Amino acid sequence: MPTYTHTSGAVQEHLSAALSVPFPSGIMPGDLLIVYAAVRNFNGATGITAPSGFTLLTTSSPGTNDASWVYGKIAVGDESGTVTFDSDATAGQAAAMIRFPAPAGYVWPAI
Repeated sequence: MPTYTHTSGAVQEHLSAALSVPFPSGIMPGDLLIVYAAVRNFNGATGITAPSGFTLLTTSSPGTNDASWVYGKIAVGDESGTVTFDSDATAGQAAAMIRFPAPAGYVWPAI
């Protein structure tokens, strides 16, 4: 089993209908990118929509007004700046992206 390290991206938080999540620095081809997004008091909003290239891995709604989503992507190596996740919620939202470098010779399973 490979040993993994990670690099955190910045957390982005606000009250509008889109989350602009910054990519972590140092992204290389084959790195695993994970985005965790959460909405508090979303009052019936349907969720967060990922941009092209990101896959929904899991979601959770532990309370009637709280929910979270986890998206993943295998990096191609040209990711930089920010990526926008759209939402129909205008309540409190936050998101962060984490980079897991691929260990030498390891290929992540397809997501």
